[in-house]
Amino acid sequence: SAVILDESSEIGIMYSAKTTPHMYIVDKTGQLVYMGGIDNIPSKNEDDIPKSKNYVRAALDEMAAGKPIKESITRPYGCSVKY
Repeated sequence: SAVILDESSEIGIMYSAKTTPHMYIVDKTGQLVYMGGIDNIPSKNEDDIPKSKNYVRAALDEMAAGKPIKESITRPYGCSVKY
């Protein structure tokens, strides 16, 4: 895995990041294969985590299995990005 610190906002603008966090998965060929929210419950309550569908984990699992990603675009949520 990798994390990019985008202090200049160049990459965020290039990928049209709207919120923080706004999750992206890029495969080993450089293809963007997922973008959106971490999961389907926009909540700060830790009790909601077990009830949520983790979109990122599902996409990574499907990618590792050589399957197409069923939900490659989902709604991101969080604080809006200010460029």
